[in-house]
Amino acid sequence: MPFLELDRLDKSFSSNRVLRELSVAVEQGQILALLGPSGSGKTTALRIIAGFETPDAGHLRVGGEDVTTFPPARRNFGMVFQHYALFPHLTVGENVAFGLESRGKTDRADIRRRVSEALALVDLPGFEGRRVGEISGGQQQRVALARALAPEPRVLLLDEPLSNLDPTLRERTRRELKAAIQRVGITTVLVTHEQEEAFDLGDRVAVLQGGILHQVGSPEDLYERPATRFVAGFVGRAAALPGTFRGGQVVLDGGVSWPGVPAEELAEGSPAELVVRPESLRFASPGTAGALPGKVAERRYAGPVTYFVVALESGREVEVMAAPDAAAPGDAVAVAPGGAGPKPRIFRASSRGEGPSRDVG
Repeated sequence: MPFLELDRLDKSFSSNRVLRELSVAVEQGQILALLGPSGSGKTTALRIIAGFETPDAGHLRVGGEDVTTFPPARRNFGMVFQHYALFPHLTVGENVAFGLESRGKTDRADIRRRVSEALALVDLPGFEGRRVGEISGGQQQRVALARALAPEPRVLLLDEPLSNLDPTLRERTRRELKAAIQRVGITTVLVTHEQEEAFDLGDRVAVLQGGILHQVGSPEDLYERPATRFVAGFVGRAAALPGTFRGGQVVLDGGVSWPGVPAEELAEGSPAELVVRPESLRFASPGTAGALPGKVAERRYAGPVTYFVVALESGREVEVMAAPDAAAPGDAVAVAPGGAGPKPRIFRASSRGEGPSRDVG
């Protein structure tokens, strides 16, 4: 039995339906990342889990207990907000203690012990006397985490916890945050719109769009085996090439057939799209059979590899990942499948919107 279960949650605000029968399960000690663009419903889902919103339909269960109607205080969940909500006039220790005092703890010795233990969990031992303004943004984030962990909650909720940090600090803090959560072993739900953050922190990632759950699975599942056209385009870099589905392949413009893995049932001869990652393509000599002719429009250097935007003669653009010296802007090239990346996925040409709304992972 899953420890945390979202069972067909539905929520509307006026005529706007923001969650559509959302169902997903989280095992004990697992980190689930809710990933999606603005307006996807992920923040509303987190607020329902926290008890700040009540679903119009569906149930929320923790350890088999239905807590759908429980107020936030009765759920015993910890939460780290986007802006941390730390009190600048209090010390680090006083900020962490506030999370205990707000739940009715009065034993000063017990509070001091719990504050010390919580700060040690987030690798900030001895910081009790520091002022919030004297520590870095990453340390402030860990203080907020310690405050949430001190009351020993059943579930930890994280609302865009790293969005206030600069990119360099964010990467280091992600590692520290995940290490702290794993040390505690607490079931965690994270909301983010950043794929890298979801992939780094989440054991499983649930992708939402327009209130619909498209897919939930490991980062590898989402990237290499996207279940819907939306996931294929939203997660990672990809290009979509239109054509016709014939014999398990997509016949592209000009009659060239490229292989792929059908992600859904397609009828023979139906319009289809082949979604392909940059690392699943390679450059070939112009005129190579099965290759698509084009011209390099842009070169984006990224260290050991470089992304080349190729304008195909069909009018479409694809991105090819190759060595930095593989081509230059203006070069006439040909693009063929066969790189080291995942196999291209084939979708119905019209399957860009709604997808499955179930726990498909």
